[in-house]
Amino acid sequence: MPRLRTRTVSTKVSEDDYAMFAQLAGDQKVGEWVRDVLFKAVLSERTAEAHRTILGELLALRKILLNLQFTVAAGEPVTRDRMLAWIEEADADKGEKARARLTAVAAG
Repeated sequence: MPRLRTRTVSTKVSEDDYAMFAQLAGDQKVGEWVRDVLFKAVLSERTAEAHRTILGELLALRKILLNLQFTVAAGEPVTRDRMLAWIEEADADKGEKARARLTAVAAG
C-alpha cells in the first residue's frame, strides 16, 4: 500500500524561477517535478559520499599493499610497528586523496 503524503515542504520563488520550473517540469505538475528533483539531489549526495568513502578505503589499502610489496621485494623485514605506521599514514590522508581523485575526474 502506498504511503500517504501528509507533510509539506515549501519555499518562495520568484515569478521567473517558477516559470523556469514549469518549463522544466514539462507535462508533470511543478510540485511533483520539484519533489523528484529534490529526492534525486539528496540521493545523489548520499551516493557521492558513499563513493568517497569506498574510494578512500581502496586508496588506503593500495598504499598499504604497495608499501608492503616494495618492502618485501627489497628484502627488508616487515615489523608490527612498520605495518601500524603504514596503516596510520594511509588512514590519515585517505579522505583527501579520494576527494582529489573524484574532483579530478569531475573536472574532466
